[in-house]
Parts: sequence; structure tokens; C-alpha cells
Amino acid sequence: MAFGDYYTRTEILSLIEREIITFFLLAAQGDTSTQMKAHAKAIFLQGLNKEKLIALINANIALIGYPRSLNATTAVIEASK
Repeated sequence: MAFGDYYTRTEILSLIEREIITFFLLAAQGDTSTQMKAHAKAIFLQGLNKEKLIALINANIALIGYPRSLNATTAVIEASK
């Protein structure tokens, strides 16, 4: 199966859930600000606002670390402009 086949399956995860997971995997890797901005914009298009996405980042500081949380927050702020 091709990547698109997995990404378009909506019976398990919705598109916004997939985008949020992708955003946090990128945040945890570090040095992915360009990709995080793109996925933050996709999350906004799905209906989640900047404040809620930043709240999700804050809730995950213990998992991805403080420095990467700051990078993720910066990417969200830049994506919302």
C-alpha cells in the first residue's frame, strides 16, 4: 500500500487527529520548524485554533521537553500570522 492509502483512512483517526500526531512527532524530533508550521496551518484549517494548539503543547512539555516546546510554540505563532 502507498502512503496515501494510510493517510486517507478516516475510520480510525480523523484528519485533525493525524495532523496533531504528526505535529507532535515533528516537535519531538527537533529542528523541524518548517514542517511544524505547515502542519500547524493544516491543523488550523481543520478547526483547531492557535490557543488550543499551544495548550496542547504546554500539556506535553514533560514528553517533548521544554526547549522543543518553545520551538513548537514559535512555529504555531508563526503559522498563525
